[in-house]
Amino acid sequence: MVISTRHTGFVVNDLEKFIDFYLGLGLKLISRELESGEYIDKLVGLKNVKLEWAKLSLPDNTVIEILKYHT
Repeated sequence: MVISTRHTGFVVNDLEKFIDFYLGLGLKLISRELESGEYIDKLVGLKNVKLEWAKLSLPDNTVIEILKYHT
């Protein structure tokens, strides 16, 4: 039985659409960023990654992370 969660991530094709969807459910946008370079390449195990992400929070501080790979 799951009693709580701290962080869940989803990879999507349309970041704006999913941000709007979750904002419509009452989540709050807490951060958004576009990343590339050695750190993110190493983190995801791919080369020349360009990754855009947004983090949204629920009232209990659970975080939903939405990721879009541009490359």
